[in-house]
Amino acid sequence: MKRHSLIQKTFQMLNSNIQKRTLKYTVLNKSKLWLIRSCLLLFSLTSVLAQEANQKKKKGKTFLRGSLALDYNYYNKDPFKESQLSQQLSTLISGEFKYVKGKFKYVVQPHIRLDAIDSYRTHVDMRNLYVSYWDKNLTINAGMRLFTLGKFTGFSLVDIMNRMDIRESILSFEKLGQPSIDFKYIYKKISAELYIMPYFRKVNFNAGDSRLLLAPFAVDSNNPKYDSKQKEYLPNVSLRIGTKRKNTEVVLGYFYGYNKNPDFVFQPSKQEFSEYYHTMSQWSLEWQTLFKGLTFTTEFINQTYRSKENFFGLHAALGYDISKLYQGASTMNISVEYVHDQYRIEKGLPFGENFITLYTFNLGDIDDTTLRAKVFSSKDVSYHFFDIDITRRVFSEFKLTGKMSFTSGSIAPADPLYINDFNTYFGLQVRWFF
Repeated sequence: MKRHSLIQKTFQMLNSNIQKRTLKYTVLNKSKLWLIRSCLLLFSLTSVLAQEANQKKKKGKTFLRGSLALDYNYYNKDPFKESQLSQQLSTLISGEFKYVKGKFKYVVQPHIRLDAIDSYRTHVDMRNLYVSYWDKNLTINAGMRLFTLGKFTGFSLVDIMNRMDIRESILSFEKLGQPSIDFKYIYKKISAELYIMPYFRKVNFNAGDSRLLLAPFAVDSNNPKYDSKQKEYLPNVSLRIGTKRKNTEVVLGYFYGYNKNPDFVFQPSKQEFSEYYHTMSQWSLEWQTLFKGLTFTTEFINQTYRSKENFFGLHAALGYDISKLYQGASTMNISVEYVHDQYRIEKGLPFGENFITLYTFNLGDIDDTTLRAKVFSSKDVSYHFFDIDITRRVFSEFKLTGKMSFTSGSIAPADPLYINDFNTYFGLQVRWFF
């Protein structure tokens, strides 16, 4: 009860303090006041959840796990700039703390990369920092959280709210946690989800002379441009309603907010690119069917921008579990995907029309040996991306991963993806789990 009263007093004091400051500093614009109120809402919800959790007699359960990795990459081609280096040596630290008590769960997941050679990749981030409440049919999450919308990862057309952290790798699709509050309600075979982001965390790009630049010139990430006066404080909202019948799942979704990937405007005076984000609304339809080892998945979207421009997109995939054909401990999966993004095509951006092949093979042995391969081909460019990694456990607590990423095909210097030809690399990672 002491903890309960302390939280209440803290919230009352904070609420009173904010009200006084809001009256005193009338120069604060509406967007900042809106953010303050949103933070108060998240804090008050956390306070309420903590109060109810403390009233439970059951003891909570604590889960703690993490990993420490040494990650090395070697780029076998000459760099685009003389000042760029051909090697990266990083220490990766990640952890996850969970506290579960009754119907409540608290999650903390930091992410740290310290690069000894490519200093622009060094960063500290919080992937997850949220509280979760669940009942029979209702789930509520509030705080900084990673979440996935849609049926695909990477080039998903529907998964638009969680932006990418390109400081990790150009094609790794590592996500950033986003400040949000979301609700999910299930009634029989129908589900309804609502996601609200009071603040916008944009894509993180490498800068300076980092090897992982997206273009010959760096992106000025400190001065992004927005077509809304609210800038990064514009609320991003997504509503999704779905149903599942036997082996088929259908989801209808709506999104309003900023587009997933910004446009780039070159600033000759600074020799840099500026990011430009557009407000848009998007309707989406997702469909997934499983039948005798086959999985058919599709996403269809229709986007409308503030400029009244309208675009559509289609992402379809056919996957098959090859291990269904034989008996054994090993598993083998292959899938073929097709992506058509009208916005990218009409704006002259790369990756407008793509073909993706994914292959996963697990030996099923005690060391969990796994081979993953991805071939990415884009119709609007004349080359292919290949990503291959082999992972194997060593001494149960260690995992060894050999990785390779390269391109094939002729690339002209005028090609918008010319810089990616210099990101062909071979790597090795040793990860210790604790």
